[in-house]
Amino acid sequence: MSSTPTSGQRPASFERAAYLVNAGCYRFGEALAELVDELKKMDADKLMAAMSVAPAKMAPTNVDYADWQDAYLAAAAEHIARGAGIAIPAWTENTERFLRSAWFDNHGLTSLNATMLAESPLAFRRRFIFTEARPLRRA
Repeated sequence: MSSTPTSGQRPASFERAAYLVNAGCYRFGEALAELVDELKKMDADKLMAAMSVAPAKMAPTNVDYADWQDAYLAAAAEHIARGAGIAIPAWTENTERFLRSAWFDNHGLTSLNATMLAESPLAFRRRFIFTEARPLRRA
């Protein structure tokens, strides 16, 4: 990425979202939420372009770094592509975009784990990410 990151700039690609998180302009969840909002506005061609370039690996120096973030970005991209009926970006299949052990997006509520095992969308499940049925929804 060549342009200087600025706080409040909404990411419109997976590449830009990772860049802004690693630059300290956004927390991971905030960047992903803003990205999803932007992607919803795009037609199929713009959506494919926004997802075509692989995002940088999440830096351990980002403010809320966690080892599941790279896999989560890939799962989100695959999930969005499937929903839009467009090609799944090739970068989502890189081995570093998959977890080796299960991670539950349960916010500490382990009682949700069984439900998440059953409801997680394919793109997340195959990366050992277990979440709600609609993981990218906004309130």
